[in-house]
Amino acid sequence: GKFSEPLEPYLGYMDKLLLLASSIPFILGLDANASSSMWFSKVSRHSSGYRSHSRGEALSEWVVANSLHILNEPSEWYTFDGPGGVSDIDVTLMNEAASR
Repeated sequence: GKFSEPLEPYLGYMDKLLLLASSIPFILGLDANASSSMWFSKVSRHSSGYRSHSRGEALSEWVVANSLHILNEPSEWYTFDGPGGVSDIDVTLMNEAASR
């Protein structure tokens, strides 16, 4: 499934998007299947929690390296709620141009 796929090919694709849109304000919503304290993920109650966390580490590093802003806010609600459990595996990002 998506949790077991490496994140790097997707990050490479998004790197290309960032280059194309460097001066264009944009907001990017990701069904990232990745958890991180950077986007306020709570303790995962999902069957793929560990893989979600390792993907979150890779995505967190990419977010910092590209100076993106995270729009997620702390909430009692989860961003994912399904048959396999609940988790905060989605993240919304914006570039510097959109923050002005």
